[in-house]
Order: sequence, then structure tokens, then C-alpha cells
Amino acid sequence: MVLEKTLGQLVWDAILWPFWWYSVGLDFFWRLAGRQLKSAFGGLALGVWAANLFVPMFGQYDRAGRIISFFIRLFQVIARSIWLFFYGLFWLALFIVWLLLPFTAVYALFAGRLPAFMDITL
Repeated sequence: MVLEKTLGQLVWDAILWPFWWYSVGLDFFWRLAGRQLKSAFGGLALGVWAANLFVPMFGQYDRAGRIISFFIRLFQVIARSIWLFFYGLFWLALFIVWLLLPFTAVYALFAGRLPAFMDITL
């Protein structure tokens, strides 16, 4: 009886797995990516750098201090924006992998091998 219930549950889970993967699992992954990007934005303090773009650093209110401060902060905003852009591309790539992973698993199961781009020969 235990074996029957276990096998029944295993079959039921195998049937419901794709529905979970593309509904609850996809929503979970999407929210995780959003939280990670939001955390990176906060960690980089991009908003703070942009908001203080025209504020002189170290109380240097002379012309040279204002110009240097502006360009230093502008460089920081650009560099941090580029980093955040590539971090977003990384999470987008992970999202695409999440979408394609079940198809790759089914292909490997029925073809008996992995696709050529995933073939690792040691």
C-alpha cells in the first residue's frame, strides 16, 4: 500500500511539475530577480549619486570644486548604471534558462543525450 501511494504521488507530481514550473515557479523566479535588481540598485546607491550630481563634494563651493565634483559623480553614475545593466542582463539570461530548462531535460530524456551546446566531454 505504501509503495502504491508513493508511486501514485510520484506520477501525480510528474504530471503537475510543468504546471508548477511555469506558474508558481516562474512567479517565484521573476520576483526573486526583481528583488535582486532592486537590492543591487540600493546597494549601488545609484539614486543617491544621481540626486547629488550637482552638489559639490567636501564643501568645495569654488568653481574647480564644483566642476571636479560634477564629473566624478557623473562618472560614478555612468559606471554604476553600466554595472546594473549587465547585472540585469545576467538575471534575464537566468530567466531564459529557467524557461528553457524543462525542454532541455525532456529532449535529453528522449534523445538519450544532451543538446550539442551542452555537451561536455571530459
